[in-house]
Amino acid sequence: MRTRPEDLMITSGFAQGLALLCRELRDRDHDTVGVEDPGHPGEWKFIAEAGLRPVGLPVDRDGIQVDALTASGVRAVLTTPASQFPTGATLSAERRAQLIAWAEAVDGYIIEDDFDAAFVAPRQRMPALQSLAPDRVIYAGSTSKVLAPALRLGWLATPASLTARIERVRAGWDIGCPGLEQLTFARLIDTGAFDRHLRRLCDDFQKRRQTVNQFVARQMPGATTLAGGSGPQAYLVLPAGCAEEAIVQAARRRSVLVRGGRFYALRADDRPPALVIGYAGVRGPELARGLAGLALAYRETTGRTSA
Repeated sequence: MRTRPEDLMITSGFAQGLALLCRELRDRDHDTVGVEDPGHPGEWKFIAEAGLRPVGLPVDRDGIQVDALTASGVRAVLTTPASQFPTGATLSAERRAQLIAWAEAVDGYIIEDDFDAAFVAPRQRMPALQSLAPDRVIYAGSTSKVLAPALRLGWLATPASLTARIERVRAGWDIGCPGLEQLTFARLIDTGAFDRHLRRLCDDFQKRRQTVNQFVARQMPGATTLAGGSGPQAYLVLPAGCAEEAIVQAARRRSVLVRGGRFYALRADDRPPALVIGYAGVRGPELARGLAGLALAYRETTGRTSA
């Protein structure tokens, strides 16, 4: 990243950072925000309740489609370039350049949510989008996924032209975040404990992802996992014609909770059926049992059997 200490704001998680940015966008006469589709329904709801309309923009294996962004007419976009949620796609170098060119052309802003970025395998990691255009990109992150959501510890790295304005908005809400958590987190970083923790977490999630990939290849014929090889969830593209919701319900009858791809879709279109498998909270035997239940639900619903 390319920033200065005076342009870095500690927030109460990503949610407060997004709330501050929505307020600033409204003050700048924005009434819409571009969002990835599929994406995070909670963020769409949050943006809508802040008085802005989320505009869905399609995502493919190279990340958000900038052509659709240009055609949408929005002047601000929320994106997860390191590891798109929920597909896991990494924004390609070509798309990154296009996205920055778009922001310059419309005098707009890119909100870079580093959602799942810590879990991207080192060989797949790219520099933060913010490092390419610090005057156009607002970088936002938190410790919610790498440590604990209850810490409510997040941050914004803002362009210098926005810092003072966002500070004024923040001053009307609170006078800062608790210091003990910040000092403890700083100590974890200084001692190298946080880096070691991240390495262990990434290794663990990579092993779980490999387990899921191998399971899908053997037990769910016709289904494929999309995009990256690490992270806390897998996006499964199902064969055309599969009854997505029927598989979800059949899995729940076996006490396995998965989401259908349409749960994460803002636009109702003809996207392929899909499942999202989250495995951050399960490991070892629990993961194996859950996958076995999902395989039974898949076979029951589709009539497809493993090879």
